[in-house]
Amino acid sequence: MFSDRAPKSPAAIKPLRNTRSGIYRPLRVFVISVFLGALPLVINAEERSLPAIGFDLPLKCKLGQNCWVMNYVDHDSSSVVADSACGPRSYDGHKGTDFAVRDMQAMRRGVYVRAIAAGTVRRLRNNVNGHGLKIPADQVQGKECGNDVVIRHADGWESQYCHLGLGSIRVKRGDPIARGEPIGQIGMSGRTAFPHVHLSLRKDGQLVDPANGRPVGKGCGIGGKSLFKKSSKIRYHRSRLYAAGFAPSVPTGSDIKRDAETPPLIARDAPAVVFWAAIFGAAKGSRLQLTIIAPDGKKFWTRDVAITRNQAWRMAYIGRKRKAGRRWPSGRYRGVATLHSTTAKGKKSQTQQISVDIP
Repeated sequence: MFSDRAPKSPAAIKPLRNTRSGIYRPLRVFVISVFLGALPLVINAEERSLPAIGFDLPLKCKLGQNCWVMNYVDHDSSSVVADSACGPRSYDGHKGTDFAVRDMQAMRRGVYVRAIAAGTVRRLRNNVNGHGLKIPADQVQGKECGNDVVIRHADGWESQYCHLGLGSIRVKRGDPIARGEPIGQIGMSGRTAFPHVHLSLRKDGQLVDPANGRPVGKGCGIGGKSLFKKSSKIRYHRSRLYAAGFAPSVPTGSDIKRDAETPPLIARDAPAVVFWAAIFGAAKGSRLQLTIIAPDGKKFWTRDVAITRNQAWRMAYIGRKRKAGRRWPSGRYRGVATLHSTTAKGKKSQTQQISVDIP
């Protein structure tokens, strides 16, 4: 049902212009380094005002459409969790910001991880096998970050990118890196339950939360300022409805994490018609409303799901089983998922609509 093919090589996914060393370099940096001999000065000039310029996202994607913030930095030194907004979107001791793609199918197609600013590769690791939490903890002890790249920027800034795909890293130690340059691909190496890149940011060795610009442990809540560029359009969401779809039977959480795509058709003799929705950062007190509308416009099934505790990931579904000797009516079925939340700014809602045809 699901593809077990290995990730494509970077070259097979999206060809990039190579230099003699085989590493992507934008023309502007190449020209400066050859004709001016002043690459470090160019980088420093940009990096000295990094907080004012802002960092790029570590993925080339559109937040809320094909990538999402899955977890934020934990600011509380105790067992209590406090993300950048003092909310629950983290876990105890989490030292970075997790940017996730929708599922493992997206990961297999190849998603490039990019440098958030210009700098130099300080160190990297590119030899960690593994597939998330399926690997025993003792086999990745000391390598929980998996395959990673650390980039040193000017003025004491440093960024680290974890859980990259085995063999996907396309840079080497000492390489100058341009802002936005691909350095590897999203993977699931190390200890992780979902395909994503874990971004850690440090200033003079101190962990800094890019979501509010504060050193970790110096307080969460209002008053901070995001270190990402305004064009990244990154916004804090206490809960995020990121995927929804139809299936001919009840999917498991693992099914959705492998492939969240709705099939093009559901057969008339399928065992069931099921509509599901998945959330990053399900927040206590939120409510998920699920509705299936039949081809005749009538409600086929509806359900309200009360979220009674904070969860990093949550899935819910509705549907009906096919009765013996009966077939599903032909036509287009529409699923509507709406997540209702209450925030400090009032009530918020997020909606996804998905359709599927029964021929």
